[in-house]
Amino acid sequence: MDSKLRPQAGTNVRHALLLVLALVALLIDACVTPQASPSAPSQAAAVATVGLVPADYFAVTWADEDTLVLGWMPPSLADGRSQGSRLVAADLDASEHRALPHATANERCDFIEERWPSRIDDGRVAFIRDCLDYGTGAVITEITALDLDSEDEVVLASLSEVWLPDGRALVGSFSFRAGTTDGLLGMGDVLCGSVATFDSSEVHPLDFPLPSPARGDLADVFARPCAETVNAFAPAWSPDGTRIAVLIAPDARGVDGFGRFDAAYDIAVLDPATRTLEWFPVQLDGAYRLAWSPDGTILLVIANPPAGSEIWLVPIDGSQPYRLLFEDTERVSEISWSPDGRHLAALVVTSADLDLDRLVQPVLVSLP
Repeated sequence: MDSKLRPQAGTNVRHALLLVLALVALLIDACVTPQASPSAPSQAAAVATVGLVPADYFAVTWADEDTLVLGWMPPSLADGRSQGSRLVAADLDASEHRALPHATANERCDFIEERWPSRIDDGRVAFIRDCLDYGTGAVITEITALDLDSEDEVVLASLSEVWLPDGRALVGSFSFRAGTTDGLLGMGDVLCGSVATFDSSEVHPLDFPLPSPARGDLADVFARPCAETVNAFAPAWSPDGTRIAVLIAPDARGVDGFGRFDAAYDIAVLDPATRTLEWFPVQLDGAYRLAWSPDGTILLVIANPPAGSEIWLVPIDGSQPYRLLFEDTERVSEISWSPDGRHLAALVVTSADLDLDRLVQPVLVSLP
């Protein structure tokens, strides 16, 4: 197989985004008997509601210490048509968000999806934008950086809509390596994911051998049937650009279909320079988001067992992982470290009726 992934035009990544949001909503509202999470200590944290009125927010990051950037789905039009998804910004004490500039995209796009905003080390906010041309049916996917002060946009990576060989779509999580415009993509879907690297023009599978208990290689998902691979999710470069953290479900190998969703996740921290890794056997059900603390000492994981969301903090020095507890922890869908590492911005789902627009309340969590 050619190591460069082949693009296919005319696909609609909204399906992948809606699948992720729908599955998270179903898990949050699941009415089943709770199962015990791994035994671990916990710490309580204070939480405060920011000024924003709840809306259909699906992603969050920090622009600076006082400003959030959120992914937002505007209400559907009267005829039921979607208006896509956009990025908006809000000060912590604001009651309403404000639109971010889209002029460049509006000149060439008939339909726009903007998703997964992420603050990069130069202070700009990067995000994935999908631009659909109704005339040709082509989708252009770009990773774009936006300076909120000057409103200047720069395309960091121009990527055609990328699909895995059997048609599983790009989920869209990404992470830049510090000081570069190269990074990682979370590829595939919530049942069969893996990791790719990207630069300004190309996407390649991340070829990295996995020892027991995972076995095989991270790139297997690009060449083998889903059931013959582990599930890997949410890759993230460390703040110093030397290591890669990724969620891996080793027990997904040999399982097909929705049975893969039941596999528990561990954390692997890869060292690309030495081709070695450190394994953290945290065994978390439904883990789907992973983030480094700004100082690179702790990994934050959002897990979603049947009882509702759990926030786990995993020290990379091998100390005991612990749960972070605060009001409505079980309904958190997304979370982001503040640049100084003292706070978390979290999205709390207040209404997840799949027949209606979701209502999500941003909150501010002060770490103990």
